[in-house]
Amino acid sequence: MSDAPTASKPYLPHASLVMRGKELDPEMINERLGVRAHRSFKRGDKRQRGHGEWPHGFWILESSGQVNSVDLVDHIRWLLEEIKPFQESLVRLLADGAIDVKISCFWILPSSNDLFILEPELLAQIALLNIKFELDIYSPN
Repeated sequence: MSDAPTASKPYLPHASLVMRGKELDPEMINERLGVRAHRSFKRGDKRQRGHGEWPHGFWILESSGQVNSVDLVDHIRWLLEEIKPFQESLVRLLADGAIDVKISCFWILPSSNDLFILEPELLAQIALLNIKFELDIYSPN
């Protein structure tokens, strides 16, 4: 059975707040931000697939399973609303530069040509975070 999107079942995009760092401790991040990661691991944890251990820590908050929309902007808005309550704590956490943080968006286009618009207020919210913003966009073909 294929997981490829179809005309009747488009693949939902998603937006995530992603943190990585050699010494990143997910439990410390959960505690400092007051929110639990949807997925996380720390350096030295065993990989679920494959062999070996993770060489870094990882923490992610994602719209997958939280937002049922084919509009990527809806996923970004949801993520920014989730970040708002701990935005100041996030900025303080990132001050030493030991953790790499980004908003990462994944989208498989519903057709060979599509469009989304980030309004100025949304761009301003993203800019205030002072973190990377990544778009990973794929053609449906």
